Amino acid sequence: MGGISWVASYPKSGNTWLRLFLASYHNGGSPVRPNALPREFEAADHAEEHYYAAAACDLNKLSRTDILHLRGAALLKIMTEARLRPLWVKTHHARIVLDDVRLFPDVYTDKSVYIVRDPRDVAISFAHWTSTTADDSIRWMNAGMAMMRNRNSPSIFHFLGPWSSHVDSWSGKADTLVIRYEDMHTAPDETFTAVLEHVGIDVDADTVKRAIENVTFDRLHKYEDTEKFHEAPPTIDRFFRSGKAGQWRDILTNEQTEQIETDHGYTMRRMGYLDE
Repeated sequence: MGGISWVASYPKSGNTWLRLFLASYHNGGSPVRPNALPREFEAADHAEEHYYAAAACDLNKLSRTDILHLRGAALLKIMTEARLRPLWVKTHHARIVLDDVRLFPDVYTDKSVYIVRDPRDVAISFAHWTSTTADDSIRWMNAGMAMMRNRNSPSIFHFLGPWSSHVDSWSGKADTLVIRYEDMHTAPDETFTAVLEHVGIDVDADTVKRAIENVTFDRLHKYEDTEKFHEAPPTIDRFFRSGKAGQWRDILTNEQTEQIETDHGYTMRRMGYLDE
């Protein structure tokens, strides 16, 4: 049985955008509806159905540790259900060991793609997504053990930690390709091609171009004008907001910008977001 190809990121960093591209490419570069992703591109490691199947009981009666110890069985269920390769699975977890559980065991992992985004822009998008303020997001992004509940099953969490620790937990791994959200905008052909090559998918340049054209934010906006994306919280109008890089320059205050750079400066420099 083949392993999982992880599509990993801190929230609001382009995870869905990359999976939409992959789905379009898989279908010859054809248009793709965000609410109709094929299962091999929609699977997520926090989906409650996999844990229910593994536990055969009410998850809300289990402790956090109990649920973590079900993770291996839940991942195995994802793999056996899909029967398709490559199998892409979305995750927002940091790549850590928690309560003696390795969240990303080697036995279930084939390749990983990690998307990193300028944390100054993440703070803005995260605030919109959670209907809070940029100051709240900035504090959250530096929390020692930040966790985010699964909306549909409150007993299941995403284990994030600080933004910089999240990035550091994934980067530098032999099986992981790190790409920047900003490069998905400015150099999409090269960036998406690198993803395909990393996981061993044959690359057709014309299909790459068609797939990129079919997942532009303009197109995604048009889809969401008539059909709200199912991953969007009920408190926001749309999931695909602006998708712009560098918006922090017009939105964040100097104090907010300085706080993010103080909290995460080392990793920001390493990822090319601050000058040496």
